[in-house]
Amino acid sequence: MANELALIEPERYPALIDGSEIREAIIANTRGEGFTEADLTRVPVPTGGGTTWTIPGISGDETTDAIVGILVYFQPRGVLWPTMELEGSGQLPLLLTNDLITARMVGDYYGDIDPTTLEPYRNDDGTYDWAGLTGDDGPFGWGTGKNGVGKRAKEGRLMMILREGEGFPLVVNAPPGSLRAVSPFIKKLPVAHYRAVVSLGLEPATAVKGQKYARITAKLVGTLDAAMGKRVEELYTTPLRKMAERGLRIDAD
Repeated sequence: MANELALIEPERYPALIDGSEIREAIIANTRGEGFTEADLTRVPVPTGGGTTWTIPGISGDETTDAIVGILVYFQPRGVLWPTMELEGSGQLPLLLTNDLITARMVGDYYGDIDPTTLEPYRNDDGTYDWAGLTGDDGPFGWGTGKNGVGKRAKEGRLMMILREGEGFPLVVNAPPGSLRAVSPFIKKLPVAHYRAVVSLGLEPATAVKGQKYARITAKLVGTLDAAMGKRVEELYTTPLRKMAERGLRIDAD
């Protein structure tokens, strides 16, 4: 069949193979502790409609039109910043959610947010009703973003991509403008995400009020067999899920 997907050979991802040089390096250089949040390289979506990724590396930055690799992990994420000016500043957000349903408070600076605004949405266990806060009638829903565009509360999809020949996945956070492309793509994958080899590109787009931005495009370029997928799940997906449950904040911008 012309559209049949390629079955990817394990040799292209030596980090999954016991005894490989890169697997040996991971074990030796992390002294068996595995990877942590600080080890992961975050690749930001370019501003102003740029269509080239810039990937930081220990030998310098790399530019590429597409990030290609195994989708070892993905998760919905959402943050509420104390002020719009602090987005992406390195300051902790006020609220963080891993499921877009409930959120927990991770910062203690309220900025221009009146604490009483949050109280009606506070749950008995101390978490907050994210869906309520960002819903049609919520204080941080549609129309409350900068210049009245989008939501004040930022939602995205965290994706981690393991590229060929590498040991640590790259982190990409799909911003609101990319969700209509990314979310259906992941849901419609014909295999578990950790068996999917994907290509993330960029295309220029224009917001309602004329602002230029970059929108992620996603394409499935290959699949892994069940045995290799199980290996990915064991070495990457499960540890990354546990890391996220402990409060991964690498995408909080």
